[in-house]
Amino acid sequence: MATAAYNFKVLTDTAAAGAYATTLAGVNDASITVGGNLIDVSAMNGTNDFIQRIRGLKDFPMTISGFFNPADTAYGHIKANFTSGTQLGIKFDYSGGASFLVSNVMVESIEVSASVDGAQEVSISLQSNATIVIAP
Repeated sequence: MATAAYNFKVLTDTAAAGAYATTLAGVNDASITVGGNLIDVSAMNGTNDFIQRIRGLKDFPMTISGFFNPADTAYGHIKANFTSGTQLGIKFDYSGGASFLVSNVMVESIEVSASVDGAQEVSISLQSNATIVIAP
């Protein structure tokens, strides 16, 4: 069954393990990619003509976009993490308790944009720095 996207929210915490109680306001687009590198281990042995791969390192890059509010508490958490280079706790809550919980992320970039005929917007890129928990 499909779930309406307006139920989705992004929560932050200043610590790597916390309550995740601070909702990032103004989010209108968010994505997380749960993936991993595949390593080619093919050998020239004369018996196999298919590529062989093994799983390498896993990665969970995330992007968040929305309306910019510099006074938002969750944005303050994200900005402080970017400035200090410390860990940030983040949770992508996609449906009443079901979520992607990434305990440690690093902020890769923060882009603020504005145009004369539109609202101020922010785009945030996050990179995982630990494991992910996918809650049902």
